Amino acid sequence: MAKDLNPVELSRTLQRGLRPVEDGRATEAARKALAGALGVRPAAVSLRTGAASRDKLFTVERPTPGLTDVLHRLRDGSDG
Repeated sequence: MAKDLNPVELSRTLQRGLRPVEDGRATEAARKALAGALGVRPAAVSLRTGAASRDKLFTVERPTPGLTDVLHRLRDGSDG
């Protein structure tokens, strides 16, 4: 999954997912999208802070060795 990462599309997906929606559905959508982009199980990604905020901080349990590279590509908007 992470090798086929399109940072621009992920960013758009996360932005759509972070719009205010009742019952935390936006946060859940962002969590699942992030897990998919990182190539980890959704259960491995949890919200650390920001439940009621547009800014979210997620934690990834047992990160894989290549996770740092994927995060850098996401941050920088590059595909590889």
